Amino acid sequence: MPVFVFSSTDVDAPRCSGTIGDGVNLLDKILNVGYNVLTGVTVARVGAVATFTKASHGFVTGQIVRHSGFTEPEYNVDAKITVTSSSTWTIPVAGTPATPGAVAGGAKMCPLDWTIEQTAANQRSYRAPFGLRHILAVDDTSTLAMRVRGFESVTAPGIALTSGSGPFPLDTQLSGGVFWDKSSAASTVARAWKLYSDGKFFIFRTNYNGAATQYSQWWFGEFVSYLSTADAFATYIGGESTISASGGNFRSGVSQAGSASGSLASFIARSYTQTGGGIASMRRHPGRFTNSGNEATMGGASFLLTYPAPIAGGLIMARMIVSDTSGVTTVDDRGYIQGLWMIGHNHPLTDGDTFTGAAGTEIAGKNFVAFDISNGAQIAIQIDDWN
Repeated sequence: MPVFVFSSTDVDAPRCSGTIGDGVNLLDKILNVGYNVLTGVTVARVGAVATFTKASHGFVTGQIVRHSGFTEPEYNVDAKITVTSSSTWTIPVAGTPATPGAVAGGAKMCPLDWTIEQTAANQRSYRAPFGLRHILAVDDTSTLAMRVRGFESVTAPGIALTSGSGPFPLDTQLSGGVFWDKSSAASTVARAWKLYSDGKFFIFRTNYNGAATQYSQWWFGEFVSYLSTADAFATYIGGESTISASGGNFRSGVSQAGSASGSLASFIARSYTQTGGGIASMRRHPGRFTNSGNEATMGGASFLLTYPAPIAGGLIMARMIVSDTSGVTTVDDRGYIQGLWMIGHNHPLTDGDTFTGAAGTEIAGKNFVAFDISNGAQIAIQIDDWN
């Protein structure tokens, strides 16, 4: 699936701050509405390339833009753009639509097209357009953080954290759902953020305290399951168990897996048996990437690999595994988060660096961006198709 990238640095990007309502406004714009809405956009075609014109459009190369309102249907597409000037951008176009286009149309940052199932003041329930389509319920009636919970389905007339059946987490696991930090200060001071998605799963990064590279990571949606049969409950939610703005960084020890006693909290809709209710989960990685097999340091200098790796001669990465804690005596790998990788070295890259997978590897030709998280750790998010 193509990856959508949204950022606080985008033109007309919604604000994230310690203000009631900022969280759902941001999610509304990304998941459902779009932003940087332009009108009066003209289009002309040369061969299989369409050039759209709008002064000071504000788009950047690589963004997925929704084009609409043109007489010729071939121009009304969602497409990754190439910016050619401050007033023009191009996309590939199918067929031979009339050129120039008969009428001016519109363009905007393409939303993920999640539906808003229920709405109330600073509360929402969202649902992905395809896949398992479990519910993301959000309560943004506080300043520093949103409370967030998953549901298997919506029920009326509830809203947000009481909006559905089949909740995860259960109240017995973490009453009221997990926390997604917006800011460490109750103010309108904007915090940087980024969101990456394949349409049915997203990774949401917030710069909660404004310090350089101090981001937390939150996530929701459908992961890739290892079950040999259909997994109807492979939906994953992760955040913090308290408003602390100190976790959410993908570190996860066994004691912190979906536990209110730890700073991190992750849950799956149901067990791999497809029965019961929400279960605790955690992120797992190869044993060499951990501290004494207990807590994933993801970059701790004392426990991880030399860089460059002596045998491979470069960077070693591993998929971020979603584990299922419903076994009686074991924690089993349930699947993995598509598009997300852990880096097995102590800060081999600079925060924000991009790189491409080496030839002959499973990530050959795939493009990534590296981010600092904690304990000397870094993650890599794939910025082209998640497959």
